[in-house]
Amino acid sequence: MCKAKTIAKLKEKKKQKYRTLLFPLNVFKELIKVYEYGANKYEVDDWKTHVEKTPEDFINAFYRHIHSHLEGELRDKESGLPHLAHAITNLCNLLWLALKKEKKKK
Repeated sequence: MCKAKTIAKLKEKKKQKYRTLLFPLNVFKELIKVYEYGANKYEVDDWKTHVEKTPEDFINAFYRHIHSHLEGELRDKESGLPHLAHAITNLCNLLWLALKKEKKKK
């Protein structure tokens, strides 16, 4: 195989991989802390069952955390973690559910 084809193949293979480092590591760590907090408080992956049964609870929790943040309370009193991390985690849970439903339709 010629050098040009090899380079082209490598570039194509690189395009297929997710560039996970585009996501800020410090933000990722805060989200993981929220998931760890929830796993310790309830059970690991307990949210998956809950979000499927009552997604509106996650929408309400998202708004509560956003409201608290906008009111100047940057950290959740119970967990000590940022309200924005809790809010984003709730949106991640809802996205997980939406993607799951979308996949079932296919």
